[in-house]
Amino acid sequence: MEKVLRHQSNEHARRSVAWYFLATLLEAAQPGSSLGTAYFENMTIIGKKRINDTPHLLQASPSEMLRLTPVAIFLGVTTALAAVIIGLASFRVCGKCRAAMKDRHMTIDEQGFLSPEIVPWIDKHRGENRAWFSHAMNLNSVAQQLWLAVPAQQSLQEAPSEEAIWAACLFIRGLSSFQSTILLAERGMTQDARTIARSCFETVFCFGALLKNRDFLGKFEKADLHNKKTFANASLGGGVKLDPGVSEKLSQFLGDFERSGENAKTLIWKEVANSAGLGNVYDVYYRGLSNDAAHPSLIALKRYCDVDENNEFKGFHWGPDVKDIEATLMASCTACWYLVMWM
Repeated sequence: MEKVLRHQSNEHARRSVAWYFLATLLEAAQPGSSLGTAYFENMTIIGKKRINDTPHLLQASPSEMLRLTPVAIFLGVTTALAAVIIGLASFRVCGKCRAAMKDRHMTIDEQGFLSPEIVPWIDKHRGENRAWFSHAMNLNSVAQQLWLAVPAQQSLQEAPSEEAIWAACLFIRGLSSFQSTILLAERGMTQDARTIARSCFETVFCFGALLKNRDFLGKFEKADLHNKKTFANASLGGGVKLDPGVSEKLSQFLGDFERSGENAKTLIWKEVANSAGLGNVYDVYYRGLSNDAAHPSLIALKRYCDVDENNEFKGFHWGPDVKDIEATLMASCTACWYLVMWM
């Protein structure tokens, strides 16, 4: 037992002396640094405290202490020199990086819509479309207040119906999509904003159909089964190696589906819109957004081309664009208006 305690004492001594020498050498290397001085004084105190807290160190013989000291000094000096070299190298590299980043101006040409230069464009777009942005913000406030009232309405003892749960989820999704279009439109990312606006209309169609047509929930669920079946077949037959557990679950799902005899099919958005009473909205807004934004059609791609008065190609255009913001906000606000009206 005494040998074990003495071995532990020697270990404490090695670490303590190493700490002491490391602190002393680094302190000497940075004599003008008050932070460094305070830190290394701390380390010195810790080192001394470890020595003082080792009750069996005093039992070590003088020969053992003499044998221990050179090893501790060597470890301390080596560690200190390595720390100094690494510290100086890191400081030099970090200094150069900071200077390079400070000198470099992160323009829209270099960083695109992620550049800090997009902020003035936000002000410009909001200023030139003040009325529609104001209308959008008012609609958003009303929609948010309606959503905040939902938990209070469903805090009763009765569990909400399945239709009510899915309707609430559709409302949340539609509101999130609407807010996304505002964030994109104010940056001049009109094609992306219009793509999200189209998605928002799909949510509105489902929301209205669920509220107005009792048969829609069944169609909604069957469409989900159809999509899962399509995904499972594509995953198993796509030539991609899957984990055995994943393959087993997909195969089991397909087997259960076949045995159930379900006749599942995908949703047809024109029919869903008609079921919600929004057939005209589908023809005017949804078709337009699909053609000029959501799909990579020729009319959508022409947004990236500069042409003259004769429609002759002059070059490429990319970056903040103020041209279609008003029309984009009009479409987005129309979708949000139906969410608010039916909630």
